[in-house]
Amino acid sequence: MNVHFDSWPGSWSEQKITYSLQPALGNTIAPSVPLTTAGKEQQALIHEQQQQIKAQQARIAQLTRQVKTIQADLKENGRSGSAIRTVKAEATAIRQ
Repeated sequence: MNVHFDSWPGSWSEQKITYSLQPALGNTIAPSVPLTTAGKEQQALIHEQQQQIKAQQARIAQLTRQVKTIQADLKENGRSGSAIRTVKAEATAIRQ
């Protein structure tokens, strides 16, 4: 199955568009773009990868909070800017 992506030259409102009020189409942006489907196995893999990404994002957020807490503690204790920069550099290395 293929779909065409076309531009439209005017404006329109989603609440008011119907088949009889459809806007005129402009130039074709992408003709005959194939649609693909995913089987159950692919869908399960996609879901698993999405969960892994969410877990990694949560871990990064947790590490970021920890770094900010350490930086605040260093500032409160009168540590030098170099100590704070070291913590930032280590946090950057962890994210990568």
